[in-house]
Amino acid sequence: MSWLAVPDPLATVIPTRVQVADGFVTPVGGGVWVHDGVLLFTTALDDRVHAVDLAGQHHSVVWDGSGHRQPLVGIGDLPGPRQIGRPLRG
Repeated sequence: MSWLAVPDPLATVIPTRVQVADGFVTPVGGGVWVHDGVLLFTTALDDRVHAVDLAGQHHSVVWDGSGHRQPLVGIGDLPGPRQIGRPLRG
Protein backbone atom coordinates (compact mmCIF):
# COMPACT_ATOMS: atom_id res chain seq x y z
CA MET A 1 0.00 0.00 0.00
CA SER A 2 1.17 3.52 -0.69
CA TRP A 3 -0.31 6.99 -0.60
CA LEU A 4 -0.96 8.84 -3.84
CA ALA A 5 -1.18 12.59 -4.35
CA VAL A 6 -4.55 13.93 -5.48
CA PRO A 7 -3.93 16.77 -7.94
CA ASP A 8 -7.05 18.75 -6.92
CA PRO A 9 -8.03 17.63 -3.39
CA LEU A 10 -10.81 20.23 -3.23
CA ALA A 11 -12.40 18.71 -6.35
CA THR A 12 -12.94 22.12 -7.90
CA VAL A 13 -13.19 20.63 -11.41
CA ILE A 14 -13.02 16.81 -11.22
CA PRO A 15 -14.28 14.56 -8.38
CA THR A 16 -11.39 13.26 -6.26
CA ARG A 17 -12.43 9.63 -6.80
CA VAL A 18 -11.49 9.84 -10.50
CA GLN A 19 -8.34 11.98 -10.27
CA VAL A 20 -5.90 9.15 -9.51
CA ALA A 21 -6.15 6.14 -11.82
CA ASP A 22 -4.54 3.69 -9.36
CA GLY A 23 -6.41 4.95 -6.30
CA PHE A 24 -8.64 2.82 -4.06
CA VAL A 25 -12.15 4.23 -4.16
CA THR A 26 -14.47 3.01 -1.43
CA PRO A 27 -18.15 2.25 -2.00
CA VAL A 28 -19.98 4.89 0.07
CA GLY A 29 -17.32 5.76 2.65
CA GLY A 30 -18.47 6.29 6.21
CA GLY A 31 -16.96 6.90 9.61
CA VAL A 32 -13.26 7.16 10.37
CA TRP A 33 -11.39 6.48 13.62
CA VAL A 34 -7.65 6.52 14.39
CA HIS A 35 -6.20 4.54 17.31
CA ASP A 36 -2.64 3.38 18.02
CA GLY A 37 -1.47 4.13 14.49
CA VAL A 38 -4.34 2.29 12.83
CA LEU A 39 -6.91 4.14 10.75
CA LEU A 40 -10.28 2.40 10.76
CA PHE A 41 -13.03 3.32 8.32
CA THR A 42 -16.34 1.95 7.15
CA THR A 43 -17.81 1.41 3.72
CA ALA A 44 -21.58 1.43 4.08
CA LEU A 45 -22.54 -0.02 0.71
CA ASP A 46 -20.80 -3.34 1.42
CA ASP A 47 -21.01 -3.23 5.25
CA ARG A 48 -17.26 -3.50 5.76
CA VAL A 49 -14.82 -2.13 8.31
CA HIS A 50 -11.32 -1.51 6.96
CA ALA A 51 -8.05 -1.01 8.84
CA VAL A 52 -4.94 0.77 7.59
CA ASP A 53 -1.73 0.29 9.57
CA LEU A 54 -0.27 3.75 8.99
CA ALA A 55 3.32 2.83 9.87
CA GLY A 56 3.30 -0.51 8.08
CA GLN A 57 1.37 0.81 5.07
CA HIS A 58 -0.95 -2.22 5.11
CA HIS A 59 -4.70 -2.35 4.41
CA SER A 60 -7.02 -5.11 5.57
CA VAL A 61 -10.74 -5.72 5.94
CA VAL A 62 -11.45 -6.40 9.62
CA TRP A 63 -15.19 -6.96 9.20
CA ASP A 64 -16.87 -8.22 6.05
CA GLY A 65 -20.61 -7.82 6.35
CA SER A 66 -21.39 -8.76 2.77
CA GLY A 67 -24.82 -10.27 2.45
CA HIS A 68 -25.99 -8.15 5.41
CA ARG A 69 -24.17 -10.41 7.86
CA GLN A 70 -24.99 -9.59 11.50
CA PRO A 71 -24.25 -7.79 13.77
CA LEU A 72 -22.95 -4.88 11.65
CA VAL A 73 -25.47 -3.96 8.99
CA GLY A 74 -25.87 -0.52 7.43
CA ILE A 75 -22.81 0.79 9.24
CA GLY A 76 -21.88 4.41 8.75
CA ASP A 77 -20.36 6.22 11.70
CA LEU A 78 -17.48 4.61 13.54
CA PRO A 79 -17.41 6.01 17.08
CA GLY A 80 -14.81 5.11 19.65
CA PRO A 81 -14.11 6.07 23.25
CA ARG A 82 -12.59 9.53 23.49
CA GLN A 83 -9.84 8.41 25.84
CA ILE A 84 -8.27 6.00 23.31
CA GLY A 85 -8.27 8.01 20.13
CA ARG A 86 -9.44 11.04 18.28
CA PRO A 87 -12.55 11.09 16.11
CA LEU A 88 -12.22 12.61 12.65
CA ARG A 89 -15.10 14.15 10.81
CA GLY A 90 -15.17 14.76 7.09
